[in-house]
Amino acid sequence: MPKRTKFSSPLMTTYVILIIGIRLLRDSIACLLNRWKKVRKNGEQNARDLRVSM
Repeated sequence: MPKRTKFSSPLMTTYVILIIGIRLLRDSIACLLNRWKKVRKNGEQNARDLRVSM
């Protein structure tokens, strides 16, 4: 029984770390995508404003 717990505890910790890492990665990717979309929208808006002012 002790052998089994010794084996399962590192497995569980690695599993938890993996889940947390994937979640953080997904959040950061979503954040980057949102920022990129905002930048693109701002760029299009600036281009429109330039055309209007010209």
